[in-house]
Amino acid sequence: PTREYFSIFHPRELAGIIGAEPLDPESAKLEMRKLVGDARMHGKGIGKRATFLFLYYVFVIRKFKKVYLHSLDTNLRNLNLNNKFGFELEGVFLEDVLIQNQRRDVVRMALVCPVWLKLCS
Repeated sequence: PTREYFSIFHPRELAGIIGAEPLDPESAKLEMRKLVGDARMHGKGIGKRATFLFLYYVFVIRKFKKVYLHSLDTNLRNLNLNNKFGFELEGVFLEDVLIQNQRRDVVRMALVCPVWLKLCS
């Protein structure tokens, strides 16, 4: 009950997943997570389309008020995509994760329903 994921297909091949955990219906917010795992599928707009459909589902059908996400500060493709959808920086977690023996910063971005609806109208 605290998570929900969907498969992403392109066109009939599994390209990744998108979803949320934790879902918090009481506060009407969730953390979006997505992965287009097959490198052959990168750069084809798959993540962009999946993100749009997921945000429509979350804001219009499920009536959530806020979506947030975490991303490495070096994942510029993902940060730019999220920015185009109206996500705004909420904060930076300095040296929050350890990847290949190096400390990396994590960025938290958020999007509220009225902002998304305005961008889509």
